[in-house]
Amino acid sequence: MVHNAVGAKHGIMVFVESPNEPRFHTFAMMPVNANEGEIFPEDIWTVEHEVERALFGGLLAMMMEEELKELDEYFQELTENYPVVGIRQEAVNNVKKTGYTTSFYFISHLFVKKEYQPINELYFNKPKISKKGLKEQFNVREYEPESFRFAINLYMKEPNVEPDEEILQQIVTDIETREGFPRGSYEIALNDNKINKYTGIGDKDNTLLIRNIVRQ
Repeated sequence: MVHNAVGAKHGIMVFVESPNEPRFHTFAMMPVNANEGEIFPEDIWTVEHEVERALFGGLLAMMMEEELKELDEYFQELTENYPVVGIRQEAVNNVKKTGYTTSFYFISHLFVKKEYQPINELYFNKPKISKKGLKEQFNVREYEPESFRFAINLYMKEPNVEPDEEILQQIVTDIETREGFPRGSYEIALNDNKINKYTGIGDKDNTLLIRNIVRQ
């Protein structure tokens, strides 16, 4: 489904989301003739491998369903107990193109085409394949945890409040020690309350950032 369209250097950037599982956000480019006021939807194009990698991220999320449920429940608990929030879902839909993306994090991966393409093709050939069927073809535990990356972005709930180091350290401890979270490499960014409405990015000079928290 199309969520947003904005002007770009080579035409119109269209932000889209898959309507069903596998869930992911990505984008496409639609050429325009600015002088004539024409658009060319039949010539829409995508960046090489962008959609394919986003699709694989959505398939990974299906295969990690139980672990991601634990992670999602943790962030709901976190926002109830600490003055932090994620990005609004509307903003995710309108400006994000980061594959499987929630209000709190997105999943990226380091797999090359020869590794993810067979799973994508399996899905194309059998769109109703079950999560169990996917897991039988791709065992995430056979790969190094650094192959899976979770980029977590949180924001202070109130305006004019600096990112809190104690909250960040508590999140790090929780990611390292809680049971049930997906294995992978985690990056945590805690921002103040200001966010760029055009990009959905909040990192700036005062952002607190910790990388390479690896769960085996």
